[in-house]
Amino acid sequence: KKNLYRFARYIFFFMCILLCNISFAQTPAYKHYEVSNGLPTNEVYEIKQDSKGFLWIGCDAGLVRYDGNKFKLLSNKKNRGPAISGLREDKTGRIWCANFSGQVFFTSGDSLQLFEPWEKNYKKGFADVTIDESNRLIISNFQNRLYSYNLTNNDEKIIVKDDFTKVFVYTAYDGTVLYTLLDSGLIKRVTASGTETVPKLLLNGKSSANSTLNNFVFYNSFAKKQTLAFQRFNPGNKEPNLFYYKQNALYLHPVSSLLQKLNAYPSSCFDDDEGNLFIGTFNELLWFKKSNDNRWILFNRLLQGNAISYISKDREGSIWIATLKNGIYKISNKHIWTFAQSAFNTRSAAVNHITTNTKETLFGVATSGEI
Repeated sequence: KKNLYRFARYIFFFMCILLCNISFAQTPAYKHYEVSNGLPTNEVYEIKQDSKGFLWIGCDAGLVRYDGNKFKLLSNKKNRGPAISGLREDKTGRIWCANFSGQVFFTSGDSLQLFEPWEKNYKKGFADVTIDESNRLIISNFQNRLYSYNLTNNDEKIIVKDDFTKVFVYTAYDGTVLYTLLDSGLIKRVTASGTETVPKLLLNGKSSANSTLNNFVFYNSFAKKQTLAFQRFNPGNKEPNLFYYKQNALYLHPVSSLLQKLNAYPSSCFDDDEGNLFIGTFNELLWFKKSNDNRWILFNRLLQGNAISYISKDREGSIWIATLKNGIYKISNKHIWTFAQSAFNTRSAAVNHITTNTKETLFGVATSGEI
């Protein structure tokens, strides 16, 4: 009777989970930050955790700092437009960013300071910033030269002298500084002697003749083990693709074939260096994982109906997802999602609930329905 009772209790426990948590079986628990709980706006472009643990948010309202309890909006009276993106941290812990009007700012305590040395060189149009491994601030600005500033003494140097329309500038995982040219669709890297063109879309070692790469954007993985890239969607895109940067060339990422089957054009991407690849689109978040035979599979589709603008991870292992309309979502440390397979050898990689009995036996319920 005792064993029968115990069995009945576990069946009851399992049925309660099925009835009460059916939606969680396919979706992790989110924490949602929006205007109603303190976020200044629901239109968010970028998220970055700094070396001190603060979370920095670039949005249409400006630059926001989150300390885990409250949001603080930093502003500057000389700001010609509030919207902020391009968050970067220098070696002293300052956060650098640019507004959509081409001004460049940095943080100082609770204030946002205008980077005055850049103002005389600014030309009307978008500006993007990066910090290189020598702690130089590098600024790309529309039909302008590429400038660098020594952040110790603000010493200015022109590192690219042409006036082609430049868009994004980025420091890759290996320290290479990359920038994109809008008109020609070229990707360039800065070298000691000048610049070199980055070979396009290498497929099996052969150069591809695909369309131009306008609006190509780059994202370093969490531990900076690789750089991912994609072309932002425009009418000239024939199919969605994801690339990785290696040895000064771009290679097609294997997950591209899955994106093409889904007709899913990336709007953001993130690789956490643990076999998880997140692709944000203008309609949902796609979560890819590697199978046992080293193939990429679509593990889950999350946040349907959301335009995903940025994805990042904090030092505690939580995933942060910025959206263009619905604020920010946080998925707490995802290791609970991968616990079931390693601890219980279940078919599913996700576990909903864990409990113990009086003999300290651990029981888990996987999303595959196994106990």
